[in-house]
Amino acid sequence: MSYTIYNNTGTILTIIPSGKVDTVSSSLTLVGKDVYNYGTYYNQNLITLLSNSANITVRPPNAPIQGQLWYDTTYKKMKVYDGKFTSVGAATLAHSEPGGLSAGDLWFNPGTGVLNLYDGVEYRAISACGGGVSGPTGPAGPSGPTGGCGPVGPSGPTGGCGPIGPSGPAGGPSGVTGPTGVSGASGVTGPTGATGVTGPTGATGVTGPSGPSGAASTVSGPTGATGPSGLLGGCGPIGPSGPTGVSGPSGPAGGCGPMGPTGSRGATGPAGPSGPSGSSITGPSGPSGVSGPQGPASSTTNGPVFVASQTTFQHLLTSPNSFTTLPLIYDSVSHSNKATYGSGTGIFTATQAGYYQVNASIGINPATLSDFTYQFGGAIVLLLNNSPITAGSFLQEAELISGKISTIVISQSSVSTIVYMANGDQLNCALIYTTNAPNNIVDTQTNLVPSTFNVCWIRGN
Repeated sequence: MSYTIYNNTGTILTIIPSGKVDTVSSSLTLVGKDVYNYGTYYNQNLITLLSNSANITVRPPNAPIQGQLWYDTTYKKMKVYDGKFTSVGAATLAHSEPGGLSAGDLWFNPGTGVLNLYDGVEYRAISACGGGVSGPTGPAGPSGPTGGCGPVGPSGPTGGCGPIGPSGPAGGPSGVTGPTGVSGASGVTGPTGATGVTGPTGATGVTGPSGPSGAASTVSGPTGATGPSGLLGGCGPIGPSGPTGVSGPSGPAGGCGPMGPTGSRGATGPAGPSGPSGSSITGPSGPSGVSGPQGPASSTTNGPVFVASQTTFQHLLTSPNSFTTLPLIYDSVSHSNKATYGSGTGIFTATQAGYYQVNASIGINPATLSDFTYQFGGAIVLLLNNSPITAGSFLQEAELISGKISTIVISQSSVSTIVYMANGDQLNCALIYTTNAPNNIVDTQTNLVPSTFNVCWIRGN
């Protein structure tokens, strides 16, 4: 008679003929019917399960199956197989960066008190999450937009006289220079007007043609009075050059008012002697613009969080040679903030999209029947929208009771991970197990070991 062995997906893993053992289909030694000294293989398998396939050769177990655990003795990490072995469980405690981790693993540095998250490339520091369950700190929020430039300050007062316009073409031969005429009296300097707003600079007008030079005069005409300066406007077209009068003595320098628009030039006269250059005064610089407002700071503590525990135990049903899924209900909520959690269903519904830190555990209380031999194996799993996303540590028991109750072992399976949930996604825990104990004999444990379910929002997208 051959034994047909199925894997967790319901497909055939191997067929073992009578009197044979299979050491290649899995990491355990599978025993066929009527194998001599089968107890040796059986007990060796138990040791392999208890040690989670830890070995001195520091290599993964051969022929692993989905969900199988392996304790890596090099990096001292528990790992689970899902196409490859990846780390599971709590954060690694070390004073320097540990190796052998996978994306999503945590590392706590007791020297600095900083919790770090490995993103597959490097470690990133995260902080504790308020409300009971610690989670990593979200990244800093983006910087606020740069404030616009402030208004340009007013232009300073205009300096001295501008440059002399171009001379017209030379006429006939110069006559005898006549005597210098009497200088006219200087006009009274008017008060300096208030500085007006600087208008935009107009386009430069077309330069007009220079007028013909008149005959050299021996008498210099009087210098006209200087008109008041108008507001600074755009430059008008340059008119023909007027005659240059005799320069009078320089009057006292008055304050410079705003520059008015350029007036038209008169006809060009004979060139008189150049007067002394006026002094240039540089106006003060305008004030700096006001800085823009700072952008809002990032927030990492405004999402849902809750802490629940199991106070009412749940019975397990007999399921030899197959695995049964038991939805776990954590019926007592000790803390909740913005969280939508059903204490009667054990389901958490996300009301805010983002990344969540999830921690869960369940304990198993063994049976206490006399004259009875039973086995149990199972692990806690997380279900996102009814699909498993990760499993906790595997726990197993094998009690041999004959005439009296043997040692009672209370086991616990736990899981800790970070998961992204969209708005409306649902998350809950389940126990996947197999046992040959009668119905309602093996229970979940509610008091001797922790049985908790905690979820904490970390950050958004």
